[in-house]
Amino acid sequence: MKKIRITFGVIGFVLNLVATILQFLLLPILVLYGYIRILLVRDAHIRDEMFGKYNRDMALAKDILGNIAGRYLFNDLLRKKDGYPFGRKFETISSTLGKNQRINKLTFAGRCLCWVLDKLDKGHCKNSIYEGDCLERIDDIFYVKK
Repeated sequence: MKKIRITFGVIGFVLNLVATILQFLLLPILVLYGYIRILLVRDAHIRDEMFGKYNRDMALAKDILGNIAGRYLFNDLLRKKDGYPFGRKFETISSTLGKNQRINKLTFAGRCLCWVLDKLDKGHCKNSIYEGDCLERIDDIFYVKK
């Protein structure tokens, strides 16, 4: 009897497929529940703070996922060949853009994207640079300390 050999690539593919299916099935329910839960908070100040943090966290998660999912496209279109690579775990698209902007390794398309982001939020790409291996200091980056 022949043994079936499951490679790391196959396991990763299956895990990604299951996670994607669960994401599409559960995410709308989870987000809706989150918004309803926030709306039920009586104190307007606490509700506004929860709403802001929830949306920032969701945007950050999507940004990190986008950086990983788009790594090949972004590496081909937004940076020069010897630039800092897109797709590193726990890093945002903006952080990678900022690192390439800092070392002058953005393509024309990358510079245009940074220009748009910087118009929306002055210095966005450079201010988004994160130097660590993971986002341990997420509260320091996104939340204003009181």
